[in-house]
Amino acid sequence: TVQDLMKQISSKQQIDPVRIVSIKHVNEKGMQIMVDDDVVRELPEGQDMVVDISTMPGSNVDAPGSPIEIKLTF
Repeated sequence: TVQDLMKQISSKQQIDPVRIVSIKHVNEKGMQIMVDDDVVRELPEGQDMVVDISTMPGSNVDAPGSPIEIKLTF
């Protein structure tokens, strides 16, 4: 599920999963697609991906607990 994916990414990157407000897949054309349980279900086991973690536009980068966005490229 998306929740499991968030937990795994946050664990590996040592970030609070509560801070994650969105996970998007960036396809080869640069289109950003919201990741839902169906997208996660179709991912092959052991799929390599690049994870880009950034703060949400307009949020204070230095503030603890500021919301973050995750973009996946695979």
